[in-house]
Amino acid sequence: MTRIRKFLQYLFILTYSIAFGLLLAEFSVRLLDLSKTWTTKKEVRRHEALVEKYFDHAEIGHRYKPGVAFTSILDKPYAINGDGFRDIEFATDSGNTLIAFLGASIIEGLGVAVEDRATDIARSKIRSALNDQVNVYNFGIGASSTFDELNILQNHVFKYRPQYVVLQIGFNDLASNWNTRATNSKNRQEVDSGNNDKADLRASIKGFFQDHSALYLYLAEYYNYQSLKGDKINDVLAKVLRDNNEQWDLLFKLIQKFVHLCQQENARPIVMYIPYEAEVIVNADSLGLVTYHIIREFCSSQTIDCINVTTALRDAPNGEMLYFDFTHLTERGNSITGKAITEYFINKLSQ
Repeated sequence: MTRIRKFLQYLFILTYSIAFGLLLAEFSVRLLDLSKTWTTKKEVRRHEALVEKYFDHAEIGHRYKPGVAFTSILDKPYAINGDGFRDIEFATDSGNTLIAFLGASIIEGLGVAVEDRATDIARSKIRSALNDQVNVYNFGIGASSTFDELNILQNHVFKYRPQYVVLQIGFNDLASNWNTRATNSKNRQEVDSGNNDKADLRASIKGFFQDHSALYLYLAEYYNYQSLKGDKINDVLAKVLRDNNEQWDLLFKLIQKFVHLCQQENARPIVMYIPYEAEVIVNADSLGLVTYHIIREFCSSQTIDCINVTTALRDAPNGEMLYFDFTHLTERGNSITGKAITEYFINKLSQ
């Protein structure tokens, strides 16, 4: 009986120690923001509230309400100009070469200060190199599809008569464009059912820990990074590699429309793909460069320039430090992207 009692005491102490250690580790991960997934999850509701309050909610081509100012996620200040975009006030007939950027939240600079986003870094460096003879305007809007961006191009960009227009594309544009095109509930249900595993996931033990444990997410992120570096395909990369032929066809048609619209206005169209974090971290080029090569080959067939940001990000050390979630760039990621933009345009404008 004494031996059993000692065993139970030992078991209790061991269980208590493990539980205390796990709680301490959980507290530390939360306090130090060690899990980027957990940190980002905390900002989701805040971002949704900001969208509800400050977007104009146009069905296609939404913008921010002109002239508003607020603090966005990760405590980054936003000042919206008179046209409804997060940038300086736009002007016409300045006599300078104008480069306009279209895109979603990455171009908008979600999660970084305005001076730290790629377009502002490029603006500063290009103007310095070319004696202030170039302007760079940012028409990026979060949650926009290519349909939205073409609407913005026609209604808000062309009136400033840009010589160059850069269309930023992310892999999520494939699904965003498809969902935007879908006009009835049946089509929307078919699209959503192919990509939404959350209902089953949250009903599982794994889903519980993903929703409630920063420590679990931190360990999962570490395992995920090590797996990608060993060329193991994670869930995000699996989506990238999955055949989406119909969605690709739709994107290509929208790019062709983008080119046609620019040519009508004597603006040079340029495409720029920003990869997911998984595409940057995975070691093998055969996995990390798949999407960029698809877009580059299509652009080449249409005689469209394509700014290569993917290789620049993949060549940088510590790829996990370039993103604050699986798709949005940190200050360092924006710096590398801004450098790639700068090098492209200095070369182009110096010819």
